Amino acid sequence: MGCLGQITLTGFADTILLAASTQKTRWQVLACCRSPLHSEALNALQKQTNNQVKIFQLDVTDGSSIQCLSNDLKSQSIDILINNAGIQSRAPAVDMAEENWRQVLEVNLTGVFLTSQAVGRRMVERQRGKIVNIC
Repeated sequence: MGCLGQITLTGFADTILLAASTQKTRWQVLACCRSPLHSEALNALQKQTNNQVKIFQLDVTDGSSIQCLSNDLKSQSIDILINNAGIQSRAPAVDMAEENWRQVLEVNLTGVFLTSQAVGRRMVERQRGKIVNIC
């Protein structure tokens, strides 16, 4: 049986769980995180799946990082994008530093927009694809 298609995941901890859940399916998973070399669990999953899970470096807050990955994957047909990257700052709003607030917005909103835009362009060209946003 051939591969059903490719799923691209952003994020880290939950990416491992999502990638693991596809292990027994015929989907190829392109797992993206900021520091793939430091992700022992994700690297172990890649070995367990005989490279059904491929790992890529991606900083969703950096447009050039997204463009670089998009260029690297130009020959790949991304069928599903799962925007899973996200952070939180646990502080009452009255105590939260503006810098922390802006970092949350950069990852949770701007990252989703930039990643969806880059992958979405290719989906529109192919006239197929799905984007799933996890909060």
